[in-house]
Amino acid sequence: MPDFQRDPETRVHYDVLGQGQPLLLIHGFMGTGGTEFGSLVAWLARRYRLILPDLQGYGRSTPKPRTYPVNFYQRDATDLVALLEHLAYPRVSVLGYSDGGEIGLWLPLLAPERISGVVTWGATGHFDASIRPAVMAMLGMG
Repeated sequence: MPDFQRDPETRVHYDVLGQGQPLLLIHGFMGTGGTEFGSLVAWLARRYRLILPDLQGYGRSTPKPRTYPVNFYQRDATDLVALLEHLAYPRVSVLGYSDGGEIGLWLPLLAPERISGVVTWGATGHFDASIRPAVMAMLGMG
């Protein structure tokens, strides 16, 4: 269960499982690399080398608590590009769920030479004003 020290404040915890072509799985809000994808991990690991990071502030990654500045999707994508460089994978495919999908969409913008494709599901891109109070309450900000 390795960690990658991105900078003095940011440590990214990640797991690597399976064999084959590398596939980066990016979890969503309140998940972790090890919990978000359930039985899908065992199935995918038969064919792919899975990279399962915990995003900043989730699971075993730091800093904590997680913050949500305006650029947090881009910040998380920058962390993941640095992780891919650290792991020395020349190209990876990306599968992102929810916020992980939003982050995944940043990766080919930041490192097109490293990303062979992106699949997202559950990525919203926008919280309607009617659900913002519930989201803010979940974050302890409402």
